[in-house]
Amino acid sequence: MSKFHITANIPSPPEELIKMATQFDKMPGFFQYLKDIKVLEEKENEFRTEETITFTYHKLTHTISQQTITKLSANQLEAKIISGPLKNSQLTTTYEKTDQGSKVIIDAELKVGLKYRFLSPIITKRIKMASIAVLYKMHTAISEIST
Repeated sequence: MSKFHITANIPSPPEELIKMATQFDKMPGFFQYLKDIKVLEEKENEFRTEETITFTYHKLTHTISQQTITKLSANQLEAKIISGPLKNSQLTTTYEKTDQGSKVIIDAELKVGLKYRFLSPIITKRIKMASIAVLYKMHTAISEIST
Protein backbone atom coordinates (compact mmCIF):
# COMPACT_ATOMS: atom_id res chain seq x y z
CA MET A 1 0.00 0.00 0.00
CA SER A 2 1.25 3.47 -0.91
CA LYS A 3 -0.04 6.68 0.59
CA PHE A 4 0.55 10.20 -0.56
CA HIS A 5 -0.58 13.73 0.23
CA ILE A 6 -0.47 16.66 -2.19
CA THR A 7 -1.37 20.29 -1.65
CA ALA A 8 -1.60 22.71 -4.58
CA ASN A 9 -2.76 26.30 -4.91
CA ILE A 10 -4.81 26.64 -8.08
CA PRO A 11 -6.03 30.09 -9.23
CA SER A 12 -9.59 28.92 -9.97
CA PRO A 13 -12.57 28.96 -7.60
CA PRO A 14 -13.26 25.64 -5.84
CA GLU A 15 -16.80 25.36 -7.21
CA GLU A 16 -15.49 25.62 -10.79
CA LEU A 17 -12.82 22.98 -10.15
CA ILE A 18 -15.38 20.60 -8.64
CA LYS A 19 -17.75 21.20 -11.56
CA MET A 20 -14.95 20.46 -14.04
CA ALA A 21 -13.83 17.37 -12.10
CA THR A 22 -17.30 15.85 -12.43
CA GLN A 23 -17.51 16.41 -16.18
CA PHE A 24 -16.15 12.93 -16.78
CA ASP A 25 -16.29 13.16 -20.57
CA LYS A 26 -13.55 15.83 -20.41
CA MET A 27 -11.19 13.82 -18.18
CA PRO A 28 -9.27 12.02 -20.98
CA GLY A 29 -8.15 15.47 -22.18
CA PHE A 30 -6.75 16.26 -18.73
CA PHE A 31 -5.27 12.91 -17.69
CA GLN A 32 -2.78 11.53 -20.22
CA TYR A 33 -3.10 7.89 -19.14
CA LEU A 34 -6.89 7.87 -19.23
CA LYS A 35 -7.97 6.60 -22.64
CA ASP A 36 -11.70 6.25 -21.99
CA ILE A 37 -14.24 6.84 -19.25
CA LYS A 38 -17.92 5.86 -19.17
CA VAL A 39 -20.48 6.85 -16.59
CA LEU A 40 -22.24 3.59 -15.74
CA GLU A 41 -24.55 4.95 -13.06
CA GLU A 42 -25.36 8.38 -11.73
CA LYS A 43 -27.24 9.06 -8.51
CA GLU A 44 -27.51 12.30 -6.63
CA ASN A 45 -23.91 13.27 -5.82
CA GLU A 46 -22.57 9.79 -6.64
CA PHE A 47 -21.16 8.42 -9.87
CA ARG A 48 -19.99 4.95 -10.89
CA THR A 49 -17.58 5.05 -13.80
CA GLU A 50 -15.52 2.62 -15.82
CA GLU A 51 -12.08 3.79 -16.89
CA THR A 52 -9.58 2.42 -19.38
CA ILE A 53 -6.04 3.44 -18.45
CA THR A 54 -2.95 2.84 -20.56
CA PHE A 55 0.61 3.36 -19.38
CA THR A 56 4.03 2.39 -20.71
CA TYR A 57 6.91 1.03 -18.68
CA HIS A 58 10.20 0.00 -20.35
CA LYS A 59 8.60 -0.04 -23.81
CA LEU A 60 5.80 -2.33 -22.58
CA THR A 61 2.31 -0.89 -22.79
CA HIS A 62 -0.18 -1.96 -20.14
CA THR A 63 -3.90 -1.30 -20.42
CA ILE A 64 -6.11 -1.77 -17.41
CA SER A 65 -9.82 -1.40 -16.88
CA GLN A 66 -11.31 -0.40 -13.55
CA GLN A 67 -14.50 0.88 -11.99
CA THR A 68 -14.68 3.75 -9.55
CA ILE A 69 -17.37 5.17 -7.29
CA THR A 70 -17.02 8.91 -6.79
CA LYS A 71 -19.01 10.75 -4.13
CA LEU A 72 -19.42 14.49 -4.20
CA SER A 73 -19.95 16.62 -1.12
CA ALA A 74 -19.88 20.40 -0.68
CA ASN A 75 -16.12 20.79 -1.11
CA GLN A 76 -14.83 17.28 -1.60
CA LEU A 77 -14.67 14.40 -4.05
CA GLU A 78 -14.10 10.91 -2.64
CA ALA A 79 -13.17 8.24 -5.17
CA LYS A 80 -12.92 4.55 -4.38
CA ILE A 81 -11.76 2.09 -7.01
CA ILE A 82 -14.00 -0.98 -6.81
CA SER A 83 -12.47 -3.21 -9.49
CA GLY A 84 -9.23 -3.68 -11.37
CA PRO A 85 -5.59 -3.83 -10.24
CA LEU A 86 -6.00 -0.79 -7.97
CA LYS A 87 -9.13 -2.19 -6.28
CA ASN A 88 -9.85 -0.65 -2.85
CA SER A 89 -7.62 2.34 -3.52
CA GLN A 90 -9.06 5.63 -2.31
CA LEU A 91 -8.45 9.20 -3.34
CA THR A 92 -9.96 12.17 -1.52
CA THR A 93 -9.72 15.62 -3.06
CA THR A 94 -10.66 18.62 -0.93
CA TYR A 95 -11.17 22.07 -2.41
CA GLU A 96 -10.76 25.07 -0.06
CA LYS A 97 -11.48 28.67 -1.09
CA THR A 98 -8.55 31.08 -0.82
CA ASP A 99 -8.01 34.72 -1.78
CA GLN A 100 -6.12 33.54 -4.89
CA GLY A 101 -8.55 30.78 -5.88
CA SER A 102 -8.35 27.32 -4.30
CA LYS A 103 -6.17 25.25 -2.09
CA VAL A 104 -6.56 21.69 -3.32
CA ILE A 105 -5.60 18.83 -1.02
CA ILE A 106 -5.31 15.30 -2.36
CA ASP A 107 -4.96 12.36 0.02
CA ALA A 108 -4.54 8.96 -1.56
CA GLU A 109 -4.15 5.40 -0.40
CA LEU A 110 -3.19 3.16 -3.31
CA LYS A 111 -3.57 -0.59 -3.08
CA VAL A 112 -1.86 -2.22 -6.02
CA GLY A 113 -2.82 -5.77 -7.01
CA LEU A 114 -0.24 -8.54 -7.00
CA LYS A 115 0.30 -8.57 -10.77
CA TYR A 116 1.35 -4.89 -10.75
CA ARG A 117 2.89 -4.69 -7.28
CA PHE A 118 6.43 -4.48 -8.67
CA LEU A 119 5.32 -1.27 -10.43
CA SER A 120 3.84 0.25 -7.27
CA PRO A 121 6.49 2.99 -6.79
CA ILE A 122 6.20 4.00 -10.45
CA ILE A 123 2.40 3.94 -10.41
CA THR A 124 2.35 6.08 -7.25
CA LYS A 125 4.82 8.59 -8.71
CA ARG A 126 2.91 8.87 -11.99
CA ILE A 127 -0.45 9.31 -10.25
CA LYS A 128 1.01 12.06 -8.03
CA MET A 129 2.48 13.91 -11.02
CA ALA A 130 -0.66 13.42 -13.10
CA SER A 131 -2.88 14.70 -10.26
CA ILE A 132 -1.07 18.05 -10.20
CA ALA A 133 -1.09 18.24 -14.01
CA VAL A 134 -4.85 17.53 -14.12
CA LEU A 135 -5.53 20.39 -11.68
CA TYR A 136 -3.59 22.89 -13.79
CA LYS A 137 -5.17 21.64 -17.03
CA MET A 138 -8.60 22.05 -15.41
CA HIS A 139 -7.65 25.61 -14.41
CA THR A 140 -6.59 26.36 -17.99
CA ALA A 141 -9.92 25.00 -19.31
CA ILE A 142 -11.85 27.10 -16.77
CA SER A 143 -9.86 30.20 -17.75
CA GLU A 144 -10.59 29.61 -21.44
CA ILE A 145 -14.31 29.27 -20.75
CA SER A 146 -14.32 32.46 -18.66
CA THR A 147 -12.71 34.60 -21.37
